[in-house]
Amino acid sequence: MIAKSYQRHYREVVHDTPEWIRPPASARKVLARIYEITCVLNGVATVEYEMTTRSRSDAVQRLKARYRHVDGVEIETGPVKPLAFAEADLAGARQISASCRMAPTPSAESVPADGDAPTRESAGWHARELDYDENWAKPFAAAARRIAAGKTLDARELAGAPPRLLAGWPFLHARKVLRQDKGNGLAIAGDDERQGWSSLLPWSFVKDLPNLLIRMKALGYLTQSGTTWRVTAKGEEARRRSQGRITRAAAFRAIERLTRRIKEINENQSYCYSIDVAVIFGSALDPEKDRVGDVDLAYRLAPRVVDKNQFETMREAKIASCPAAQARRWYGRISWPEDEVLHALTSVARGVVETRRIDELEALFEDEHGKPSYRVLHGSWTPPRKGRTESRA
Repeated sequence: MIAKSYQRHYREVVHDTPEWIRPPASARKVLARIYEITCVLNGVATVEYEMTTRSRSDAVQRLKARYRHVDGVEIETGPVKPLAFAEADLAGARQISASCRMAPTPSAESVPADGDAPTRESAGWHARELDYDENWAKPFAAAARRIAAGKTLDARELAGAPPRLLAGWPFLHARKVLRQDKGNGLAIAGDDERQGWSSLLPWSFVKDLPNLLIRMKALGYLTQSGTTWRVTAKGEEARRRSQGRITRAAAFRAIERLTRRIKEINENQSYCYSIDVAVIFGSALDPEKDRVGDVDLAYRLAPRVVDKNQFETMREAKIASCPAAQARRWYGRISWPEDEVLHALTSVARGVVETRRIDELEALFEDEHGKPSYRVLHGSWTPPRKGRTESRA
């Protein structure tokens, strides 16, 4: 998009001033913003997150419109809290991007003693980097980039592709929740259940899980009986859907990046583990599929040093340096030496690679009638024979 067409689109989108940006002059750079809206769905309190390119009232109207087409859903909106905003960056004539920031908040010293709101002269308003650990942050940043590129806020889905969001969550995470109903329903009532969820979802998503279940119930994906939630026919259809969000060509580009990253990790002496075996399998290797959900990667790690005492020393040092976000997860500190390697491996194709232990892949060959296609990226591995004729994709 050239500069003139960008500026024309920019004038069309940014037609009001976010009242919570200080100083007001900086609001002219704001492209979009997101609000936290406290609301009641069918008599149950919940929290929603809504993005808009216009005003606070428009965010409320967009939220109401989301449930308007669902029969029997009543929604009442309450307090609206600003969370983040996106600024448009025009670098050169053709390169346009959006940088996202957390909503400015007044510092303690900037708030007058009488409790009045800070004025423009108050110097305590600060914007900080967007916290991507928040469950709404990545979808917000992706939508902001679309707006900066001159596209509409509501992305049109490709034919046959799953939705980008389901009940306000990324489809991948929402589908994981639906799939936890193994026939007996799912529950999050106690602390033990929540700790178990932290092994499946980032901690910020676990905190928002009660709100998600309420939204899914309102949208018809779940029913509730006491503290137990069960998947409906609509939810069953949603959880069976493949992600189907990337092309096979994109999947193979991700595989090439994985190959290079494996070499880099194994050469990096700072990790406790090296990657002993890496095997690609599943739909990414199926020539009949034009689109796939993800790249399935089976792995096996090996200690970097042979001496057990030296290895334990390295491992303890890694556990001591575990990041706070990881430490909040179930067994987060204990698993950090292994998780650090996996995070480094999948960061080259974030959101595209689904990792499995190598024994899980071996179980597929033992249990399934049709063997999955596979390709060894690194190391040496052959599937268990189990009395069948081996074939290699």
